[in-house]
Amino acid sequence: MQQILPEGFYKMGKHVVCEKDNSLLTYIPEGWFSMGPALDWELGTIHDTLRRIYLDSYFIDLNPVNNEQFAKFIECGGYEKEEYWPFRESTEYKQLQEERHKAGKSHPYDAVTAVSWFEANAYAMWCNKKLPTEAQWVKANRGGLEDRYVPQINVPEMAWEWCSDYYDEGYYRYMPEKNPTGTTRKGYRVIQDSFMRLPGEDVHNIAMHHYPRPECIGFRTVMCCKDYNN
Repeated sequence: MQQILPEGFYKMGKHVVCEKDNSLLTYIPEGWFSMGPALDWELGTIHDTLRRIYLDSYFIDLNPVNNEQFAKFIECGGYEKEEYWPFRESTEYKQLQEERHKAGKSHPYDAVTAVSWFEANAYAMWCNKKLPTEAQWVKANRGGLEDRYVPQINVPEMAWEWCSDYYDEGYYRYMPEKNPTGTTRKGYRVIQDSFMRLPGEDVHNIAMHHYPRPECIGFRTVMCCKDYNN
């Protein structure tokens, strides 16, 4: 049975459109895929545990959020609405309110970068989506099906993207096999990179603090819709 899409989303060809930010989302079916190993650049170690992971179906942005979309979030009062900022007591939030992001309007269709995790999360809440878990990001980048290595998403070269997960060096070894959402140990957040690998190798994941705005970090969002038949 086909599940009706949530309000604010509609089908267009092979994709789904989010009315709030006019983004195209691609469908990733439920099922198993292999995750890992990944090189940890920051610690100079390799996660040598290849894990088979099961994910429920979901939709993920075909492209990362661009400058025009992030500018719309700002214009719609994204920084003012408290419901988008569950971390309002943090010093980082207060600083972000004073130093709001200036999306590059001269390059509207380029991926927005220099975005903190807090801003990426607020944007996702604004358009009724979420940041992807690391597992969701990796599966989409590997092609969405087991033993498939043709990416289902467009990832700019030399770019990194925020994930929702907190970072834990050893998480690959103990993460649950179904729908992992990251460690409960609070601290740094996971970012994933765009560099293509040989079959069987995942992209890099490293840790990054929530607040910095490195020029190379952007993001995309996901919408979960279990049991949807594409």
